[in-house]
Amino acid sequence: MNDQREQSGLPPSPCRRICRQNAEAGFCEGCGRTVLEVFRWTSLAAAERSSILSQLPGRLASLNKA
Repeated sequence: MNDQREQSGLPPSPCRRICRQNAEAGFCEGCGRTVLEVFRWTSLAAAERSSILSQLPGRLASLNKA
């Protein structure tokens, strides 16, 4: 389900429906976002969303190194 912001060209949520916060890493094991990023996602501007999205691959890769 897309919200109006996603339909208006904002980057969509990276949620993969694997919602499990990793306490040691400080972010979700499914999408890589912090609790605060998940909570604020719908109110973030496109630039803020893009900035977060660019960090997610590195965060998730760091889980596989442990």
